[in-house]
Amino acid sequence: MFTILKPVSIPMVKSKPNRPLILFTWTILGAILGVSLVFGNVYLKELKEKWNENA
Repeated sequence: MFTILKPVSIPMVKSKPNRPLILFTWTILGAILGVSLVFGNVYLKELKEKWNENA
C-alpha cells in the first residue's frame, strides 16, 4: 500500500522559526491594517453624512 521513497535520516542542523521575519511581517501587516481602519473610518463617516444630506 505505501512505498518508502528514501530511508529516514537525522537532520544535521536543527530547524527553527525565523523570528525576525515573522516579527517584521506581522508589524507591517498590523500597520497596514491600522492605517486602513483609520482612513476607512473617516471615509465611511463622510459617506454617511453625504448619504443623509441627499436623503
